[in-house]
Amino acid sequence: PEELIATVRALRRMKRAESVARELAAKWEATFEAIGDAVVMVDSEMRIQHSNPPFLRLAARAKSPEGQVPEFCADVLRQTLQTGKATLKEAE
Repeated sequence: PEELIATVRALRRMKRAESVARELAAKWEATFEAIGDAVVMVDSEMRIQHSNPPFLRLAARAKSPEGQVPEFCADVLRQTLQTGKATLKEAE
């Protein structure tokens, strides 16, 4: 019975921790999405992992002729500025 009680307590702690983690993730996501400036998260190779709506609008201006959005953050910025489709300020 002691092992059962310990297991139940451990499961309750895990459930609480998961609930807190979900709440924090939701708050973080809402904050990230609400930022008015273009924000992008990249991996160690500068590949885009996550971005907010202003960055998506900027990236949409950097599409290739085939309609592909660049995979790398630097390519989005370079192509957007080189094509003259938008400056960083205009992308807001």
